[in-house]
Amino acid sequence: MEDESSDHQNSNVQRIGIERDYSKGTNCVWETIMPVELQNIVPEDTFNETINKLNQLFAVAEDYTCFSFLEGSLSFLTCFTLHLCYPGQYVSAQKNIEAFIKTQNKTVYQELGVEWLNPFKNGLLNIIILIYD
Repeated sequence: MEDESSDHQNSNVQRIGIERDYSKGTNCVWETIMPVELQNIVPEDTFNETINKLNQLFAVAEDYTCFSFLEGSLSFLTCFTLHLCYPGQYVSAQKNIEAFIKTQNKTVYQELGVEWLNPFKNGLLNIIILIYD
């Protein structure tokens, strides 16, 4: 597994995690409470915008519509070879989420000494945020 934080290998790094919020069921929703460790580093509105956008993107990924039903049915009928030609709703949303995190890191968080890691790399257990000294 490639380490996303390779640019800061010699720095002191503090790891914090944002856990999933299971109070609304098993859908992938992240806690919106800002960790104490970030309070003097990241403006609260910036953190809230990022976490709320991530929650919106995950809601789109897990949205169950007529189209997603049709996609699942066609996948089954084609022995899932449909996904060789068509990435599917969840895969497309996953790429959007990864691109959003990468963009946020480059445009907002890198200058603050903070990096959000891709939650797909740890099975969506939590979002790891690295704080560099």
